[in-house]
Amino acid sequence: MLSVTNDVKSLRAAFSEGSDFVLAKPVTAGRIRPMLAAMDSPGWKDRRRAARLPLITQVICTWDGREFPLRSLNISESGMLLQGSADIEVGLEVGLEFKIAEVAAALKVLSRIVRKDGADRLGVGFIGLAPEELNAVQLCVMGRLRDLTPPRDLSNIGMNRLFNR
Repeated sequence: MLSVTNDVKSLRAAFSEGSDFVLAKPVTAGRIRPMLAAMDSPGWKDRRRAARLPLITQVICTWDGREFPLRSLNISESGMLLQGSADIEVGLEVGLEFKIAEVAAALKVLSRIVRKDGADRLGVGFIGLAPEELNAVQLCVMGRLRDLTPPRDLSNIGMNRLFNR
């Protein structure tokens, strides 16, 4: 999907309607190259779990009895991109504790370091999320929260009252 904006509401709407990728304007080579590379990889149509949305929250990463305070930059159903300094190698399993305020969830999940980008960014993949953890992440990414307030019957309200005229 090509979009004029990349705000969270628009991204959620696109992903929940089935978009595999969202490319926000302006279209540049730096934005389109990774998308084309992903589309060229085997099984790209099955990678819905890779849809990422911004999520800025504090994350406590635990490994080998040590805690590393990090900050998340984005989240997907399969993992997170974290910012901060942590002396952890690719392939190691770590514990993560973080909150997703929007869906009122506090998560403690097991993850694996899947990549390092420079000295201050880590890509982590979730390992065996419990159903309630997966549900919280999916709600955050896909935005399928529904207003639990029953709809009001507006059939007997005149148009003037409905639009406050």
